[in-house]
Amino acid sequence: MSENTSRFEINGSTLRMCSSQDPEVIVPDGVTEVGDGAAMTFFQCRSQRVHLPDGVERICGYAFFNCMMVEQVRIPDSVTTIEHHAFRQCRSLKAVELPDGISTIERECFWGCLGLQSVKLPAGLKVIEEKAFSGCVNLSSIVIPEGTELIEDGAFWGDGMLTKATIPASVTHIGEMAFCDCRNLTIHGVPGSAAQAYAAENGIPFQAL
Repeated sequence: MSENTSRFEINGSTLRMCSSQDPEVIVPDGVTEVGDGAAMTFFQCRSQRVHLPDGVERICGYAFFNCMMVEQVRIPDSVTTIEHHAFRQCRSLKAVELPDGISTIERECFWGCLGLQSVKLPAGLKVIEEKAFSGCVNLSSIVIPEGTELIEDGAFWGDGMLTKATIPASVTHIGEMAFCDCRNLTIHGVPGSAAQAYAAENGIPFQAL
């Protein structure tokens, strides 16, 4: 990696800006927050692969917003918070593996990630907020982990390639249009659960686990 093409603006332990032009960028050790919620931290970055170091705890809102080139982001297990709109419109992002310490996927976090094909949700997940994965048109399946309680309005709206959603009995509420325009979807769940009720109310095929 060339030193003069990987540029960082770091304030204390907060990464405020990365304008790397390298295929891969490794964020320096000591960073605990990515972004400050006010700036699009990686907007000028042209890297395909981003490596966040161990010790990062928070990825702030809009950090990767509209980062068109990024295909892969290494998110360390130390991350417990990924804020709203953090990866919105990362159109080349292909796969996401979220650390188990994250309890909420905030609103529009992965909205419009057109290339996203694979998502591993955290074991500690409780809430998927509104439109968190809306417009992920190449996502084909999703497994909601046991212990998740809420899937909010429009969470997977417009995910046209989604064919299978596995939803545990722990989910007690599925919001309006959570799976709207998922025309090829079958919901897999426990008989008598909120998942079965949602499927029946919205004319979605249901497969008992």
